[in-house]
Amino acid sequence: MNVLIVDDEPAYRRELRCVLEEAGHDVDCLAALAGSDLDRLCRDHDLLVVDVMLRESVGGLVLAEHLRDHHPEKPMIVISGFPFDDPSFATGMGARAFLAKPFGGSDLLRAIEAVASGVEG
Repeated sequence: MNVLIVDDEPAYRRELRCVLEEAGHDVDCLAALAGSDLDRLCRDHDLLVVDVMLRESVGGLVLAEHLRDHHPEKPMIVISGFPFDDPSFATGMGARAFLAKPFGGSDLLRAIEAVASGVEG
């Protein structure tokens, strides 16, 4: 699977890239998103893993809304270190799963497997 990771924390990008590549995925990483890139990124990747809050960039919730409205078939996992009381906000906006930081590589792999099999959460 071709996965895009968008997170402004270099350590998370490195760790997640390593975990996913070891599991056999092709991985691209970005520290930021521009609104003009959204359609191309959706077209070029099978799955997007995007942080909710990105400094000086389009964040995960904007991307989730864009996917819901323009590419509803494209799966996305939203990640965040922000303490949300109810993470269903992300799935309500179109994301297929939500992971709260800190999470481990095995958590991400389970979420990807669930998304790939059509299970949301």
